[in-house]
Amino acid sequence: MKFKRRLFETLEKGEGDDRLSKRFDTFLVIMILLNVVAVILETVQSIYSQIPLVFYYFELFSILIFSFEYLGRLWTCTYFDKYKHPVWGRIKFIFSFAAIIDLLAILPFYLPLVMAL
Repeated sequence: MKFKRRLFETLEKGEGDDRLSKRFDTFLVIMILLNVVAVILETVQSIYSQIPLVFYYFELFSILIFSFEYLGRLWTCTYFDKYKHPVWGRIKFIFSFAAIIDLLAILPFYLPLVMAL
């Protein structure tokens, strides 16, 4: 349970002297900005055609990071009073605004995989 609590503290906004949480916050902001830049650069055919694998692997890396973040938040959301119940709390969390935004960010990657089944 110590790992779950520490993960919760890390995923939530860094406060006080929690350097790991603050670094993770910074890392996520940088990842979001880099993804915006990557999407823009992918539309420039002369750039994309030279390094398509770089874009592919960066997208894959990003999806993994954001997927683990989403799953981590889903697992640890029970530390919030309003999501305390292990089942109904998580269902309520899934339908929260922030969780929907996070899910919409990663869903386009997974939909083709699911549709192929």
